[in-house]
Amino acid sequence: DTGYARQSAENMDIYLKTIGFYNGKTTYNYRIDTVGAKGGSAIQYRTTTTFTVNTGPPFRIDSIAFEFKDTAYPQLTRGLQHLADSTRPQTLLQRGIPFSEQLAIQEMDRLVDLFRNHGYVNFSREHLVLEADTFFLPLLNPFLDPFERIAVLQEAQKRQQNPQINIYVKLRPNLPASVLQQYLVGDITVYPDYSATADTSGLESVRSGVINIRSREDKYRPAFIAQHVYLQPGKLYRLNDVNRTFSDLSNLGTWQFIKIEPRANTMLQQHPSDTPRIDFDLLLAPGKKYTFSTDLESVFNQTQQSALATAGNLIGFGLNLGIRNRNFDRQGIQ
Repeated sequence: DTGYARQSAENMDIYLKTIGFYNGKTTYNYRIDTVGAKGGSAIQYRTTTTFTVNTGPPFRIDSIAFEFKDTAYPQLTRGLQHLADSTRPQTLLQRGIPFSEQLAIQEMDRLVDLFRNHGYVNFSREHLVLEADTFFLPLLNPFLDPFERIAVLQEAQKRQQNPQINIYVKLRPNLPASVLQQYLVGDITVYPDYSATADTSGLESVRSGVINIRSREDKYRPAFIAQHVYLQPGKLYRLNDVNRTFSDLSNLGTWQFIKIEPRANTMLQQHPSDTPRIDFDLLLAPGKKYTFSTDLESVFNQTQQSALATAGNLIGFGLNLGIRNRNFDRQGIQ
């Protein structure tokens, strides 16, 4: 089917652009051969398709710019701009390397992780836009004298042999203020015996350090829970603290369900310049405290009476019984 061959060539062209070969072009041709009939069999027609891929030179990065200014929220975006500029040496889009779509995605992920580890709770990759410009801007300058224009044209011809690309990473327009706002960690409340069907409104709080613990039964020591929570009230929100808390609690094997849920702080700011806070609820659904296991083993052995004869077959059976306590001493010790 020539339609499939044409679509395959187009797919190859799209792929070339994603890895930086913007001038790449794929063509194809085919030939039909016949296999002669032998022994009464019918003639077969077979097609050989040849794809020719002309990649052209790769586009290399000439410059990268971070533009996170927003006229609607100049104060809020100043922090984003400072973070991006201060970590410029860490960017994956280095000058002189071939540009690729995968590299651009990794760079945007790096920026999102950077922002979310500096208080920007609601920031995500969909709030960023990456623009690539391959045009040589000096060609548009109308005030060049003839000698300068000749030099610019010569430079443009060189760039065709070694094409370059300029990268701009920007904010998507018309973002809400909550995306551009930094947050501090507010109150932290842990429900160590959480159940989706049980009411939590009447539970009393027990304070351990800087966190509140609200439970129906005294199954866990408050200090044990507190030592696995890395979110600190009053500190700048960090995604790494959330991930570390989740990982630590999961590795204990005491809870079968763990959810860290952000909640808007209902307390008013004392001053308009104060950094807002965001509260967190840790919902921990316990697993079964005791688990039982059984294991049946069998062994078969032949005993030798002499080198030429066996005395008989021996069969043995073993039964292992086990019990595991997942929360020994109310500290999640197994």
